[in-house]
Amino acid sequence: MLLRRYRGLSQLQSSSQQAGRCRARRMHCRSSIGNGKGTQKLAVFKIRQAKFGDSEAVANLYAQVFGANNFPGYEDNEFIQQVEADYAAAIGRDSAKKLAEALTNKAQAAMSCRTYRVTREAAMLKGQLLMAQGLPARFPTEGPSELRQLAKWKRARRFVCLVAEELQADGQPGELLGTATLSMMQAEAALPPPFPSNAPLKPYISNMAVLPGYRRQGLATALVGACGRIARAWGEPCVLLHVN
Repeated sequence: MLLRRYRGLSQLQSSSQQAGRCRARRMHCRSSIGNGKGTQKLAVFKIRQAKFGDSEAVANLYAQVFGANNFPGYEDNEFIQQVEADYAAAIGRDSAKKLAEALTNKAQAAMSCRTYRVTREAAMLKGQLLMAQGLPARFPTEGPSELRQLAKWKRARRFVCLVAEELQADGQPGELLGTATLSMMQAEAALPPPFPSNAPLKPYISNMAVLPGYRRQGLATALVGACGRIARAWGEPCVLLHVN
């Protein structure tokens, strides 16, 4: 495994510009895709965040990309095909479950954080009202346990699964062509979890996958560029990319 670092996100910007500009904020992109007959057709796709209903489609994409060609150099026979089919099915089941869990945790963390903020603000207003009336007042404080909980919610909320979705001629969404995940990880830790580490959390791009028939057409570049823009919105100076 290699970690490719993009500092200042300038490299992400330049590579995204080379692949073609995305239309405004909807991030619609165009790419020339071969149709297998020696001609080219103009495919249109957009980059968006995955929803709960996309879990199965994203898992199927992972199964197609990561569940094939895992035995280079071996003769392609019935046994190898069965092993790869079983492996792809396992990838699909595990990926769908983990993505659904991550999106659920993100939604729950967002709700818990909003509830905490509203409750704390209400307690502050109540204390100020009591002080204005000349009565004893108590104000909420944030101790170590509250700060740890806020950090936990923040990490859960900073999870994004992006998908490159094909747009058909009538503007309706088509199949998912690619995907990438952006989360906060201790990617530079000396040892992997569950071993403790003081390494800082940094934006980490993983699970980058593009369907074989749509590679080298700018989808991965558009996904990485979108991850870079999200990391910048989080206030992060760099983003790490998982490369095998």
